[in-house]
Amino acid sequence: MGKIMVFVIMLVFLAYLGYHLYTATGSQIETIDAVSVTAVDKIVTSGVFIRDQYPIEWKSNEMSEFLVEDGEKVSNGQSVALLFSDESSREQYSHHKELTSRLEVMKEGGAYLFDVSDSAKLSLLIKSAVSEYTDAQISGNISEINDATYQLNSLIDLQKNNISTQEEYDNEIAALESEIAKYKNAAYSGSYIKSNKAGYFFKASDGFDERYTIAGLETLSCDDIKEAVDQKDAALNYSIGKIVSGFEWYFAVEINDAQVKKLNSHSEVILTFPHVSTKEEPAELVEIRNEGDGRNLAIFKCTHMDGNLLSNRTQQAEIILGTYTGIKIPKTSIRQVGGKWGVYCLVGEKSVFKEIEWLFETDSYYLVEQAESIDEGLFEYDKIIISGNLS
Repeated sequence: MGKIMVFVIMLVFLAYLGYHLYTATGSQIETIDAVSVTAVDKIVTSGVFIRDQYPIEWKSNEMSEFLVEDGEKVSNGQSVALLFSDESSREQYSHHKELTSRLEVMKEGGAYLFDVSDSAKLSLLIKSAVSEYTDAQISGNISEINDATYQLNSLIDLQKNNISTQEEYDNEIAALESEIAKYKNAAYSGSYIKSNKAGYFFKASDGFDERYTIAGLETLSCDDIKEAVDQKDAALNYSIGKIVSGFEWYFAVEINDAQVKKLNSHSEVILTFPHVSTKEEPAELVEIRNEGDGRNLAIFKCTHMDGNLLSNRTQQAEIILGTYTGIKIPKTSIRQVGGKWGVYCLVGEKSVFKEIEWLFETDSYYLVEQAESIDEGLFEYDKIIISGNLS
């Protein structure tokens, strides 16, 4: 009987300890700091550029020289390439072009020569130019990159030719101008390829000139988009150049029903093409066309002409719907009290309910608006309770 009583007392004691251990553990409150972050609401997808472009044909095995650069604006009838009928003409033209280019670089180099009187000072200028070129590459500014490249080439050319004084520089300029003058009246045997439209010239075409046009937007389908994206540059032809005309282009993508809901409330968006450009392109949502089975065609319009975009037919794009800044809170910490949504915060040793109004939602968290002050609602660095006894 005594043993039974001891056993019962032990069970009661263990139960007592277990209860207090449970209540102590259950009352542990875990918090996170309320921190302000910025989130981008975007749709990532691939699509096809729709524009009016016209092919310019020549034979790829012919000896040719392009007279304009990719993306350069040209007029109707302007010469864009020169085809040579014999190797001698091509060599003469190339030599004349090389001399002319060198003269331009030398003249540009004179602007950086200043009072350089020895090779050490010239080396310092080159070192500075390399630093400027590196900074320009990091910034991604094309204009700054071109300027820095030209400056660096000019200084290197001066160093390569052992030019460090004004007299040496003047003699080199005179020698180049004299040699170039020999070609002044030279006649090159060949023919010129001319543009057939005013617009932007590119040396290669994608073979989709007649299929993906602005006039064909009405009949464009999701299958057309998929085919272009799948083929990518499979049809790229370096024997056929192109002229992109007009001052607008369209970008068409396939999206699902959930993405349609997000887009429906936006007539204006920002398009970015991270693989080819760092620029943001403002665009207008022209149409969303439902094809059933969760497939929808979205068409955007933009009037900003950019060589990086015009040289491509398909690209991965980010459709940016908005940028939001607010306090990030996990969805698991949201509570509803008296019909109002909010979170509990640890203030001293008490849990205080603070009402919230969310700005942006993801699968795992909300961004909510910060209150005017710490006394009026949720404020940065409040201790948000994410688990524990809230009583």
